[in-house]
Amino acid sequence: MRRKRFQRGSLTTRKRSGKNYWFAQWREEGRPKTKEIGLCSKMTKITAEGILQDILKPVNEGVERSVSKDLTFEAFVELTYLPVYKGKWKSSTAMTEENRIQVHLVGTLGEERMHSITREQVQELLERKAKTCGRSMVDHMRFPLRSIFELAMSERRIQPGHLIVYAEKMSAGATAPSSHSISGE
Repeated sequence: MRRKRFQRGSLTTRKRSGKNYWFAQWREEGRPKTKEIGLCSKMTKITAEGILQDILKPVNEGVERSVSKDLTFEAFVELTYLPVYKGKWKSSTAMTEENRIQVHLVGTLGEERMHSITREQVQELLERKAKTCGRSMVDHMRFPLRSIFELAMSERRIQPGHLIVYAEKMSAGATAPSSHSISGE
């Protein structure tokens, strides 16, 4: 996720149905946004720029959705992650993934606050699981972990880069401080 920057937006004219309109463009949470401000014949460019600045004011002030950033891992998974991802999974995938997440991830990280989980904790969890589970199972734990924390970043529950883990791929059964990682690199 990119660093948040102050935005000025852009204001151009667009012709629609034979009339010129002020057309505003800006970005919110990395996504392009557009809005037709009004007829060029009814307002000056300065007035249209003022309207654009009013639109951008909450974006530039960093107004965030009013959500609690103090959720536990378990609460985030139950309230945010599973409702989002269950809709994307086939029913058979949903059953196995939900069980795997509940047993292996929520069972271990459940009471931890999302913003306080460290890379070392996640790495330690994956290494403990690598000793008792097969490589395939650890890989299947790493994938949802990665998507849980990516979703947490997009929901602004944790800061970008909070849990970046870089590690090399290793053969099955090998143990080292970075034998498995969230990124899988």
